[in-house]
Amino acid sequence: MTPDIPARRNRGFTLVEVMISMVIGLVGIIAMFQVLGLWDSLKRTTAAGSDAQIAGTVAMFALERDLRPAGMGFGSGVDGNAVPPLGCKVSAKGPTVFSADPGSPDYFSLAPVRIINGAAGAPDQIVTLYGNSSLFVSAQKYKASTATSKTIDGSYGGFQVGDVVVAGGADQTVGCELLEISDVATTPGVIGHAAPSQFNPAPTAISAASGFLYDLGPRPQRNVWSIRNGKLYRQDSLYSATAAEVADNIIDLQAQYGVDGAAGGGAADDGVLVAGDWTNVAPVTAAGWKRVLAVRVALLSRSQQFEKTQVTDAGAGTAPAPSWAGGAFVMANIPGANGDAADWKRYRYRVYEKVIPLRNMVWGGIF
Repeated sequence: MTPDIPARRNRGFTLVEVMISMVIGLVGIIAMFQVLGLWDSLKRTTAAGSDAQIAGTVAMFALERDLRPAGMGFGSGVDGNAVPPLGCKVSAKGPTVFSADPGSPDYFSLAPVRIINGAAGAPDQIVTLYGNSSLFVSAQKYKASTATSKTIDGSYGGFQVGDVVVAGGADQTVGCELLEISDVATTPGVIGHAAPSQFNPAPTAISAASGFLYDLGPRPQRNVWSIRNGKLYRQDSLYSATAAEVADNIIDLQAQYGVDGAAGGGAADDGVLVAGDWTNVAPVTAAGWKRVLAVRVALLSRSQQFEKTQVTDAGAGTAPAPSWAGGAFVMANIPGANGDAADWKRYRYRVYEKVIPLRNMVWGGIF
């Protein structure tokens, strides 16, 4: 016979015990979700900061690499003292029509670098120009000019068929034209540019009967750097009408000229840039362009992570605008998909700043 089991052993858990167990379990789950949420937030912040750092580094590397050779092929003087027509308007063919407005990035001038200032603190644009000749080619004088040829003194000095050449008058006011050499052998001392090509004939021929030739090599570069929709773009404007994306999450680009002896700066032609030599104003004369020794650029990179609270600065409770040597960046809220605006203070930023010497101008024998 089976003995009777006392009733007190069959009653199981009481309701109070079950509720206590559920509370303990829920507290544990809440704690785990809080830890998981904090970990995920920190992970996304760290990853976004890393992405912004990589984007800024890549963008600055690409921009610096394009600025360093600026002026190659035309940055040196002639006969040691004569000033070439730097800053002259260049008549040239391209994938699009070059602008006649000097304030436009599509305005083509014989300058190593041009800075187009953004309105009201908007991102600047930078235009670089340089040649790629594999030979050491100095500027060459020409003594006679036609619509299809230029007559020079002496040898061709490295000028080759297929090279793209800037022909300029004796001063900046005459203007310049971009040509492609088609013949250096038919007549001694005559450089021909008669064969049809992308650059021949130039839209407008210069009126000067004599002047200077600057060899830019077989494929010169005129690149336009700009910011669009939070991305850095580069356009090879002599050969393409389309800009290529260089780096994402770059929201601002600011730049200044380093002009030796600028207004308020140090002594002119001493080769030293002081605080007052940095300016947003482009030179207007050839002699002024010869004193542009460097450019100072700054890129502002933004993380993709939208923080729940404002990113404060050392406990100050506010998020000041990022700044560089030229001043503070002008910040704006970010338009949302639904028409709302996300506070710019909820993002993290990195500033990449560099002074880039224009070595072809420094080596040009201007001192």
